[in-house]
Amino acid sequence: MNFAYTRLVVSYFNWVWRHSRFKSTAAQRAGLATRAWSWHDMVTYPTIT
Repeated sequence: MNFAYTRLVVSYFNWVWRHSRFKSTAAQRAGLATRAWSWHDMVTYPTIT
């Protein structure tokens, strides 16, 4: 079970890394990821507070 979980996590991060390099994630295509993320963004995001 642990090996399968590890493979799943590694595969997920590999997918994110590949697609973020080519600017092809859904957030990047929608223009939602045009700048770097910061902790202030998390605190002030309207649906979290």
